[in-house]
Amino acid sequence: MKKVNLKKYYSLLFILICFATPQIFAQTQALIQNGKLRMPFDHKGIFSSVWYNQTTSTRYDSVYIIYSNGFILSGINKNSFWTNSQFSGALFYDYLPGSYQSSKNDSLKVIYKVSKHDPPFGESWQKYKGAVIQGADFYDGNNDGVYKPIDLNKNGKWDMNEDMPYIFGEETYVFTYHDGAPQSERRFDDQNPQGIEITNYVYHFKNDMNLNNIIFIRYQIKNTGMVAEKFDSVYFGVFVDPDIGVGEYFHTDDLFGCDTLNNLAFTYSDENDTPDSSYALVSQLLQTPIVKSENPNSYAVDYTPVAKIDTLRNYKNQEMNSYYNSLRTHIRDYEVDDAFYYRNKLIYGGVFEDYGPYENTIPCYWDTGEFYGIECDQVNPNYVFSGDPIQLEGWVDNSPSDQRYIQSTGPFELEVGKSQNILIVYNIGKGTSSLEALKDAKLRAKLVNTYYADFIESNYFQQELEAQNKTENINYDFVLYQNYPNPFNLSTTIKLNIEGNSKSIKDESKNVVIKVYDILGREVKTLLDKKLQPGVYEIEFDGSNLNSGIYIYRVRQGAKFLQNKMLLLK
Repeated sequence: MKKVNLKKYYSLLFILICFATPQIFAQTQALIQNGKLRMPFDHKGIFSSVWYNQTTSTRYDSVYIIYSNGFILSGINKNSFWTNSQFSGALFYDYLPGSYQSSKNDSLKVIYKVSKHDPPFGESWQKYKGAVIQGADFYDGNNDGVYKPIDLNKNGKWDMNEDMPYIFGEETYVFTYHDGAPQSERRFDDQNPQGIEITNYVYHFKNDMNLNNIIFIRYQIKNTGMVAEKFDSVYFGVFVDPDIGVGEYFHTDDLFGCDTLNNLAFTYSDENDTPDSSYALVSQLLQTPIVKSENPNSYAVDYTPVAKIDTLRNYKNQEMNSYYNSLRTHIRDYEVDDAFYYRNKLIYGGVFEDYGPYENTIPCYWDTGEFYGIECDQVNPNYVFSGDPIQLEGWVDNSPSDQRYIQSTGPFELEVGKSQNILIVYNIGKGTSSLEALKDAKLRAKLVNTYYADFIESNYFQQELEAQNKTENINYDFVLYQNYPNPFNLSTTIKLNIEGNSKSIKDESKNVVIKVYDILGREVKTLLDKKLQPGVYEIEFDGSNLNSGIYIYRVRQGAKFLQNKMLLLK
């Protein structure tokens, strides 16, 4: 029997449908591009498998990267479980555009785009009122709970006491959808809507080379209370169908794995995707659900734009809970029509198998994967292919094929009035070989961890500094230089020049204080606290007892201060 490429068939069918109905492109579809990476999506939460502006699938230049990506969600309402998903790669269409309050023909059920270059209080800020009505968050500068993008200070500029949209990075696309699809349209017709609304914030940081070719998708998950005041034991899974390469059957040579220490899932090709290059995909759980912690010293982080990063004491962010991939060639059923099956994949990953002999869930009995430096019965089966293919350590995929995966986090609660925010990062690595590409992608994921918090936090510090200069009209009597080397390993030097004039520090008889803070604003070390004469000073900072990351060094003299950022890499 002749082999049929079903993905190619369905893609062509989808293209024909889209060309037949061009009016749907209005504000219901968009394409985000960062560097050479571009991803189409629509206002229902379907990513990649959307035809937009003569392109479909997530691509890096002309190389295909992702056929389809979305999510799967499952929880408990009293003693009953529920599962829903928005992922066209497995024919899940459980969500409809807009909020539950939207009417069928509501014109507000669209994608809203805001940019950091948009004029304050201009057209995009005004249109964002529709996004807020649908459920999007905003920066509430005057703390009145109502989004009113008005120039209260009448100075033609945005100030901290004025409202503005949630703008992450260079530009942000915002849209809301809800799980109200009728049973007849659901993959599992025994599952009912649960009153869940999701707002996506899709964005990138265009002008920073460290975050180039990277796309961020923030899921703001809200329980409206239509079914229950609280859902327990909720799990969220990133659902991805990667197809990396070019050509007719490029999707059949992909290898998969996960990195449990860094909350990563990755895909790379068995062979080069083009004659001289190979590519790798990493999906990263950068922010995970927030739950109560038994450790009184722990804290959870919630990244928000404009305002300082939220930190919640006695809480924690959950880790990656499991990783599971589906193979056409494996004994596991590729398309199981059972909601309970998918819930248990979110919870247990590869360990749970309701279909087939239980021993097939033990890695020793699987027909794929090799083990390096570890016995097969010592591997945690919750995380399939959790080894390192670069160093050949642990459990490594050895069977290139067409696969899709679920990368989960949880459990957490979903209460009325308390949204959970989950941030997914997609980044692409490139190299002369598949392993070099994977190495590049994993390195870039580590840079995302370091740099992302810096971008959000620097917004706050820059605004604080600008506010000080504006209100006090400060003339500085000292110059703060960038530390050298930067990035640094273990130690670096901070240079300070105190100018000698009538307003010098000597004349004012005030101390110079130099302190170092971590990215969350917590003081790490005081480097200097003394009176100084005019002159040039070099102060060494020893970071040997600190973790890798971005740190801020601040020089203060009286009410005046300057600061810079430095990067510690071990």
